[in-house]
Amino acid sequence: MATPTGLQIGTRGLVPGTGIAIGSRGLVRMVSAGVSQAGAIPGVSRVSGLMADAQIRFDEEGHSGELVMGDADLAVERGLASSVIMSLFTDRRALPDDRLPFDHDDPRGWWGSAFNTVEMGSRLWLLHREKSTQETLNRAREFCRESLQWMIDEDVADRIDVEASYGSIGVMEISVAVRQPIARLEEFIFQYVWGGT
Repeated sequence: MATPTGLQIGTRGLVPGTGIAIGSRGLVRMVSAGVSQAGAIPGVSRVSGLMADAQIRFDEEGHSGELVMGDADLAVERGLASSVIMSLFTDRRALPDDRLPFDHDDPRGWWGSAFNTVEMGSRLWLLHREKSTQETLNRAREFCRESLQWMIDEDVADRIDVEASYGSIGVMEISVAVRQPIARLEEFIFQYVWGGT
């Protein structure tokens, strides 16, 4: 039975008492996740070739995620949910020409990128105070695609489709479909709540 570790997801520094921090400023809710074996290939196992990740579970009340413990170690998942969550909801460093929200000059960025040759996370945090316009939706789609591009570059996915729409005032719904080379499709829907109106 998997149990929560208490290690929470956030990016503005370490979450008190946890020693780890990943995530984003907006409130996030995972609405659904699903897997289908589209056009299964004979002789290919459903999990062969899938990467193993530490499992992250969303804490709906705390609007954060946490690493999950298995028996004596971190729980492992063989899907892409944790990779998608980390890619979308950790803060990627702002580009030099990005307009920063909150009237300050912190370009942010995820600490884990210091150990990577590829910049991780997304720039969704830049939309925190934006108005609910078509331009904001277009930027959200662009930022999501940018954050998930590594999956295509690393042959984890053949194709990634991203949609963004407004569910209600101040809530953006982000839908992600990841088609893997083994004909496996994983779909995720997130509600991203931010300060814009």
